Amino acid sequence: MAGPWDRYRPKPWERFARAGADAVYSNNVDDDRLPTVAPLPAPAPASNTDLMDKLAAGFSSGVNQIPVVGPTLLAKLEELKAARHNVPVEQIREEDQFIRDQNPDANAVGAVVGAVGPFVAAGGVPTAARLLGMTGSLGERVAMGGMSGGVISGADTMARGGDIFDVGKSALFGGGLGAAFPVATRGLAELWRLATGGMVSREAQNVARALSDDKVSPQDIPAKLDALGPDAMIMDLGPNSQSLAGGVASVPGPGQKIVRDAVGERAKNAGNRVADDITATIGDGPEIGALKEGIIAAQKKAADPLYEAVRDIALPNVPDPIRAVMNRPLGQQALRAAVRLAANDGYHFPKDGNLMTVGVADYMKRALDDIATAQARAGNNNVARQARNMAKAITYSVDPLVPGYKAARDAFAGPAQVLDAIDFGSTVFSKEMSPPQLSRELASMSASERDAVIQGAQAQIEALMGNAVNDVATLRNTFKKGWNEGKLRILLGNDIADDLMKRIEREWTFGNTAGVVSSNSETARRQATQGIVDPNLGTTPRVQASIIGLIMSAFDKARMAVQGVRQPKINAGMGNLLSTTWSQLTPATLRQLQLAAKPAPNAMIAPAVTGELVQQDQHPHIVVNGGAR
Repeated sequence: MAGPWDRYRPKPWERFARAGADAVYSNNVDDDRLPTVAPLPAPAPASNTDLMDKLAAGFSSGVNQIPVVGPTLLAKLEELKAARHNVPVEQIREEDQFIRDQNPDANAVGAVVGAVGPFVAAGGVPTAARLLGMTGSLGERVAMGGMSGGVISGADTMARGGDIFDVGKSALFGGGLGAAFPVATRGLAELWRLATGGMVSREAQNVARALSDDKVSPQDIPAKLDALGPDAMIMDLGPNSQSLAGGVASVPGPGQKIVRDAVGERAKNAGNRVADDITATIGDGPEIGALKEGIIAAQKKAADPLYEAVRDIALPNVPDPIRAVMNRPLGQQALRAAVRLAANDGYHFPKDGNLMTVGVADYMKRALDDIATAQARAGNNNVARQARNMAKAITYSVDPLVPGYKAARDAFAGPAQVLDAIDFGSTVFSKEMSPPQLSRELASMSASERDAVIQGAQAQIEALMGNAVNDVATLRNTFKKGWNEGKLRILLGNDIADDLMKRIEREWTFGNTAGVVSSNSETARRQATQGIVDPNLGTTPRVQASIIGLIMSAFDKARMAVQGVRQPKINAGMGNLLSTTWSQLTPATLRQLQLAAKPAPNAMIAPAVTGELVQQDQHPHIVVNGGAR
């Protein structure tokens, strides 16, 4: 928008004319022969005029210095501007050149932006960055930087009107700078690292990059390994470290053997490690079967004297309820089973079939209890109900006649409730029971029953931990699912539960690492890292059936041959680093990772930029479209 001072502001060509007149007056001694030149109006406020001139100078210089297409693009813009103001295009060019000459700082800044900007933009495109020598190994960057620098510098000189000699000289000059630039930046980076602590190996750089992606700083490595336990390795510290280990393990060579052997040896020790976890957290108690047998033996030892005191007491006749039971098919089955049970215990029934003793009645009752339990488990609820009713008929008939029989049964029945509590504890993690419900159940039990529930739960945890060697994911999900973690804390207490969960998480991490290294389920993730560990993956983009395509193909074969010798050593170094445990972590190893994690100066611009920047001073002297640039 025009400002109020615009009518006083001289047009650029008027300022150009005035400058020329001043030069004439200053170079001619005989001023009387020259016509008088009227003074021009005062210029507009300097701040606004200078700002507009600086922007115009920077813009036109930036457009002009765009490699190859800059001169053509600037010429088109000048033609459009001339047509808009209805003045000759030469006048517009003279105005632009005058403004650039009057604003050298803005002219220089614009030139740098114009030369560098397109390369920075191209760096965001992987293929373009590869062709410009911005990415890849040092050899790749040198080759592609030299090639792109020579082509772009030569083409740029040609676009600015240079002759064949100028084009050749620019191509050689730009190619040389483009090839030298990656070497120089790498040298500066290594000098920087050397000045700040020492040289860094490629394997340390790769591992440090993976750890950085996992948000693990080198300073944190010892503490994190110690927290996971003595068998933890650097490859366990995050998904990117695991993926890098998987990539090394997927490529044949010494690195593959190092990583796979480390993971395999750790897996062999999983059983001992889990056994130590059990001992350190819940103790080393008997398994459920042995626990029950011990309780039953204790019960029997306590009840046997009481049974022996009443077993041979004869009942007057045979009570009618018991006779009714004996006459039924289920009762006859129980009587036959009772004879076998008694014989196994060394007790023999009286030979007189009409003589009923407490022992005969008791063994029939035990046989009916066994039938009821077996039928209930089989889903035959009616048969189970009938057996329980017959057992009750026997006890109801004998108890009033021989009170000592009830005392003997009570001595055995108390521990039987403990057995039920053990069964309850062993299934508590598979029941749909909330932690508050579990707390209420425990509160309603006796002290011995609560102990039995905890013993049953601990035995179940121990069994699950034993299976963790083969299926740690199921173990972790069991205690992370629903209310199970809360129930674990009620049964074991927070401290023991926290310790146990930490150990379970450790085994889960180890299992994940083993899966990444050896399982086909991680194929896609391993392929994503193989660009680091295998030089035979991917080639330089090329144009087929052309001279450039043949050059690219030869270059690929050469770099693969060189890298094929070097890469196995790098992979072996990465394997050793990734397999390092806390006890193997030396100060030198940690120092390497710390140095590799430090940012180093590394100019991520195209090497061809150097040729363009160095040749900028030559461009104003090249004639394009009849005007000096």
